[in-house]
Amino acid sequence: MKTRYFPRWTSPVLLAVSILLSNPAFAAFIISSESNCYGNDAYSYYFSETAFSPDYTVKVSETAFSPDITLKIVSDPRQADLILVDGFTKGNMKVCKKSNSIGVKTIKVSNTAFSPDITVKLSETSFSPDYKIFILSETFTKEEAAALFAVILKESRKK
Repeated sequence: MKTRYFPRWTSPVLLAVSILLSNPAFAAFIISSESNCYGNDAYSYYFSETAFSPDYTVKVSETAFSPDITLKIVSDPRQADLILVDGFTKGNMKVCKKSNSIGVKTIKVSNTAFSPDITVKLSETSFSPDYKIFILSETFTKEEAAALFAVILKESRKK
């Protein structure tokens, strides 16, 4: 079982983050993770460490050699370029995590993938990251959040 990066948050903390992120001077790409994939306009993804034929294989490691993208985890959302928050209504994009791979993009997340589509270096101490990431989620692990952002960035460059 994966350990979540942040413990269960209380309402005052979520309220403070909501107020902070609603500031018009704040410029970051914000993803809101939804708990329910049915009946909303969220993009659905399935995450697996063992998927046989995933849409994307993403290697996420603190020691990745020659990464495609380097992400630094920050504890202050004001420092972040990319933000993943559970249930935030004013995000740029809504996503949900499905429990099966039927009809959705499958992302295989591994720290030992042999020939990944995307390699992500994820660290709290990176000195020259491509992006800074803030995660406030009980739904996604920090590795899944990093993989999700990497896939979204790759998809956006295709268009």
